[in-house]
Amino acid sequence: MDKEIAEALKGREKINLSKIAGKVNVSLSTLHDRVKSLERKGVIIGYTAVLEKEKLGFGAAALLMLNVNSEKGVEGIAKKIASIPEIEDVYEVGGEPDLVATVWAPSLEELREFINDKVSKIDGVEDVTPLMLLRVYKKAGFQVAQRGLARRSSNDESNQGRFGGPRPLCAG
Repeated sequence: MDKEIAEALKGREKINLSKIAGKVNVSLSTLHDRVKSLERKGVIIGYTAVLEKEKLGFGAAALLMLNVNSEKGVEGIAKKIASIPEIEDVYEVGGEPDLVATVWAPSLEELREFINDKVSKIDGVEDVTPLMLLRVYKKAGFQVAQRGLARRSSNDESNQGRFGGPRPLCAG
């Protein structure tokens, strides 16, 4: 039941516990207790809003492929990168590169400056290769609709593509 509850909560911009209780066939008080238990166990680590970055003035996004000097310590370098406010996510990956980070910037020029002035200057970062994100097809459990985000039911695969094509990140 906990897996069902966690899946029902994932990717929801607004949580309607009554609907989830009906979906997993438990009372509202039981669901509330289970959700609190999942939070205590660390299964649910937080709740967040999914943002339209473009509407906040961020028109350029990239995955940063980072090769680092392993003698300097990959974990320490990853923590330094993660401490930069503009960086959203940092992943250690197998093979090449060593780390992958996601970043948004207001423009391509500001993204270039960010990479050159902040990321590339971190001790132990040997190479940064940005991969520009051109379109988003899915983000944080949401299928990207033609205009804005649309919830995608985890048990309804028939709605894939129903909302039209993906939106490009940058106009032009």
